Parts: sequence; structure tokens; C-alpha cells
Amino acid sequence: MTKDTMLERKEQGGQHFWEYVRPLLEKKLRIEVLPLELLPDNKVTEAFDKAGIDAFYLERGYLRGLGSRMRYSSFGGCSFTLRHRPNREYEQRLKVISNPSEYFFFPHLHVESFLDKKLKAITWSYAARMQDIIHYVEANFDNENKVSIKCPASDNNRQVIIVPIALFRKEYPVEELKNTA
Repeated sequence: MTKDTMLERKEQGGQHFWEYVRPLLEKKLRIEVLPLELLPDNKVTEAFDKAGIDAFYLERGYLRGLGSRMRYSSFGGCSFTLRHRPNREYEQRLKVISNPSEYFFFPHLHVESFLDKKLKAITWSYAARMQDIIHYVEANFDNENKVSIKCPASDNNRQVIIVPIALFRKEYPVEELKNTA
């Protein structure tokens, strides 16, 4: 995938998150989401991007990081997904969460959503604390029934950790974001 294609996907994902997921998230959790992905790239947005923060949210007056993933493929089913390679999402989040005194910013909340492009509608969307997702993966890394690592058909060089939400929610809180209107 070229750098331009990656940038296009990031911008598209940010726009779709803002348009489709943000209103559900704000209503369900009673928070205000402040975008980063929709802002022009600069050193600040690049630094937050490296930390995995796609937006911030205000909760009871406190500012927290939010990571989001818009999915357009059914790969992995209804799950939380993390890229798994040296210095990719999983390893970065594990390092930050394991050393909180060394890092000031990380995505406190992770939102994963599936957008059906034909219907232009969110099929499913879930939110959970990133720390809970990382702890779940760490505790179940060798249990293929709870955590799996797969390569998408489109890219055999990319490994993705898949955490099925149905199993994860038995151990940790998960918020389902759905349109009730």
C-alpha cells in the first residue's frame, strides 16, 4: 500500500468516524469528542497519531485520548483488532500501558466500527477501555479460542490480533453504540 493510499484511508476513516460514529458515542457515553484526524497534518497531530490517538474526548471536565478504527471489510468479524508487528499498535499500547509514568498520552478508549459502504450505515460499533483490551490480550495470548492472530487476504505481511467482542465482553465492560432513532 502506498503512502498516498494510506493517507487517503486515514482521512476517509476520520471522516466516517466523525459523521457516523461520533454522534452515537457522544450520546451513549455523554461525552464531547474533539477530532484530530480532520485537522491538517502538523507536528502535534503527527505526534498524537504515533501515540494512537485519533481524537480526544471530554468526560466530566477531563481530556482523554481516543483511538478509533473504521472497518470496511468483514475480516475478523465483530471484534477489536490490533496490528501486531514490532513497533505496531499492540506493542506500542502494551509499552505505554505497562509504563504509565513515562507516557502522558495514550488512547484511553478504543472504538471499533464496521461501515457498510453500500448502505452508508454503521452495522456495528463498540467501545472499550484500551487498557482492558491490552490486558485481555496479554492474559489470553496463547488461547486461540479467545485471541487469534491472522493475516488479511489482501496483505499476507500484516498480522492482526483479533479479539472477538462476544468473548471479551464476558470479562470486561463494552459499550455498544447503536442508532436508536
